[in-house]
Formats: sequence, structure tokens, C-alpha cells
Amino acid sequence: MKISPKKSPFKSLNKHSYNKNFQLLDKFGLSVSLLCLAHCILVPILLLLLPSYSLLLGSWHGHVHIYLYFIILPLSLIAFIPRAVVDKQWEFLWGPGCAVLVLGMTMYLHSLNQLPFAHIAEPLLTSIASFALIYFHWRNFTLRNHKCPKC
Repeated sequence: MKISPKKSPFKSLNKHSYNKNFQLLDKFGLSVSLLCLAHCILVPILLLLLPSYSLLLGSWHGHVHIYLYFIILPLSLIAFIPRAVVDKQWEFLWGPGCAVLVLGMTMYLHSLNQLPFAHIAEPLLTSIASFALIYFHWRNFTLRNHKCPKC
């Protein structure tokens, strides 16, 4: 009796169904990354302009980072890995992987209070990573919508 190797669930997708099924993920990924970027830029500005707003934030502000990260992490995995598998473009995973890693490390160091110059470094690093994820989701989305008669 011959044991067949386990097939990847993405191998059965053809290019057309792949493009249609995963477009929504990139749109949602763009939206969540923009939300993260807006949060990283607007909250520090709001705290500078309205210091009493920090009393309203309370302890839930730290939870926002965790919620956003645990939405971004699986969304990025689901959006980028199938593209790499179907198109055999493994180098495409480096950029989004590094951006998600920077977000995770920033969140982890912030939770330990070990991030040097945290009031500057945290928004800066998360904004850079958010910009990178926005770029990679946009790139993924446009490559999925690429209509080339020769392809």
C-alpha cells in the first residue's frame, strides 16, 4: 500500500479562484494596517493636545495593541502565504514577515518596559511597520488583480 504525501490546501486553487477568494483579505489587511497607523499617529498627538484624555484611556490602551496585533498576525499569514505557495514566490514573504516581527517585538518590549526611548521608539517603529504592511498588502492586492493576456 502506497502512502500519498499530504497535499497543500493551496495547490488545488487555480489562479482565478485564488484571486477572487483572497482579494477581500488584502482589503481588510489594508484597513487594519491603516487603523494601526492612524492609532500610532493620532493617539500621541491627542495626548499632547489634550493631556486629560490620558485619564480616559486608562489601562485599556495597552490592550488595543494586543488586539490589533492578534488581528494583524493571522491576517498577514492568511493573505501572504497562499500567494507564495501558488506563485512560488517565497521571497515575497520576507517583507511582511519582517514588518509583523517588528510589530511583535515592539509590543513585547513595550510590555516589559524595556524599550529605550519608548515614547519615541514605539510609535516610530509601529508606524514604519504599518507603512510596510500597507505597502505589501497593496502590492499583493494589485498583483492579484493583474490582468495580463500573456500570463
